[in-house]
Amino acid sequence: MVREIRDFIKERKVLTMQDLSIHFEMDKSALEPIIDRLEQSKYIKKTFDQKCTGCADSCPFAGEPMVVIEWCR
Repeated sequence: MVREIRDFIKERKVLTMQDLSIHFEMDKSALEPIIDRLEQSKYIKKTFDQKCTGCADSCPFAGEPMVVIEWCR
């Protein structure tokens, strides 16, 4: 799974944690250790953007800072 996520980020270059969560149908808490591992390995850079305004009240990302993931290699 780590390789699939890494390859998806490499293909897209820049995306958000929300994008990954939707694409892989995974909860953000399941993705965070994978993203941290990729960041430690210098494959990606993780930054925080403005808070998500939430397109739906039930969205798990509403009100949280948007995590932007950028491919580094």
